[in-house]
Amino acid sequence: LMGITAVLLLTVGALSTGSTRDEVYRLVS
Repeated sequence: LMGITAVLLLTVGALSTGSTRDEVYRLVS
């Protein structure tokens, strides 16, 4: 559950900034 929560937080942060979205994609893939 903690892992999923972390991913959700990263996703929200990425959507908020937009610049870190690429970093999130790198972490996911």
